[in-house]
Amino acid sequence: MIILAITMGFAGVVQAGSPGLSKKTVFAFPNPALEHSTLRFEAPPEFIRAEATLYGMDGRIVRKWTDVQFLTPRPGIRHARWDLTNTVGSRVSPGIYFWALTVTFVDGRASRVIKKVAVIR
Repeated sequence: MIILAITMGFAGVVQAGSPGLSKKTVFAFPNPALEHSTLRFEAPPEFIRAEATLYGMDGRIVRKWTDVQFLTPRPGIRHARWDLTNTVGSRVSPGIYFWALTVTFVDGRASRVIKKVAVIR
């Protein structure tokens, strides 16, 4: 089944149930976050692009990460570190935030997972 996804600033075609990005392998740690948090995900080697967008509860974009900003501690594993700041470098308020991770594969399929992370002070 193919789904046209239009959620939280994302518009695109997502192959439902396709192999690629599993909710089980996408998470933020530590969560809740006090000083920083890291988005971690596993993806098969045939992905060509990854983008993570962090949203506040009001739906506004707080921060974005693209391919070059992900670290690769092991093949297939990617990390994006968040220092709990927004796009202009100001510390974010305590609360709940949503990570939206989109991975695009060489055949044009996209896979998306949304997770939450709590910030405490």
